[in-house]
Amino acid sequence: MRPLLLPTSLPWKRHALAVLMLLAGAAAQAAELSLGDARAQPSDWDATAAVVVLDITDTGAQGDRLVGASTPRAWRVDLQTTVRIGEARRVMTLVSFGVPPGGVLKLAPMGSHLTLVGLKGALEDGERFPLTLRFARGGEVTIEVRAERPATEQAR
Repeated sequence: MRPLLLPTSLPWKRHALAVLMLLAGAAAQAAELSLGDARAQPSDWDATAAVVVLDITDTGAQGDRLVGASTPRAWRVDLQTTVRIGEARRVMTLVSFGVPPGGVLKLAPMGSHLTLVGLKGALEDGERFPLTLRFARGGEVTIEVRAERPATEQAR
């Protein structure tokens, strides 16, 4: 007959310790990521998409990958990049963005960026909303995005 394993038995404690160590490792990796000023351009009332830009800095030695994002302000968030093919520009959806070790991933409108697809209402100038970023090593990090007109439009 096998002995009954209660929560006070050693195997259970080993599993709990392993889970805690994994969580601590994810928190330590997230601490190696620094997320810069996240912005989205305000949209018209009938817009269905908006671009989010920000800088992601990895101060660690191993780097990371941005593998997804989500927000309650849109149905989904796509990781996209704009490429030039001859005279034309094309937007391609990717599965991840690399964040180099000790380097910066710059998300910008005409380069790699996040696209909010299926906006749930217009983005108002000055509005703030949460955006959760998912990293391969660093886990999930929620940031605040500010809807703001580009400086060239504000000067008009």
